[in-house]
Amino acid sequence: MKMGKLILVTGYFGAGKSTLTREAIKTIPYLIYLKTITNRPLRKDEKEGLEYIFVTTKEYNLLRSKSKKWDHSEISGFYYGADAEKYNQLLVNGKSIICCVAPDLAIIDQMNYLYGVKSILIWIDT
Repeated sequence: MKMGKLILVTGYFGAGKSTLTREAIKTIPYLIYLKTITNRPLRKDEKEGLEYIFVTTKEYNLLRSKSKKWDHSEISGFYYGADAEKYNQLLVNGKSIICCVAPDLAIIDQMNYLYGVKSILIWIDT
């Protein structure tokens, strides 16, 4: 079976990362969105569970401690993470995953390492 692709959409705040990602998910049937767990507050244009799973800091830390391979970032004092093991299995099974990430090479390098693939990076320029 062919290994799936990890597609990272990046750019500055307001560049359209989420819009592009939502359209890609609607258009490409085999594409899976990597839902990030965060302790930051819900923004007015967001819905729980669509792009993010919103939890308390205590809940976030509990999920992180239970994971064998946690993808963690801290941006502006808030935590963002995902159980990399769960998504690794999807990649191994040939599924492709897309997500939005901060324009930070350390975060992108960390994701390439954790997910065991060289990501496809899409930069949205404003």
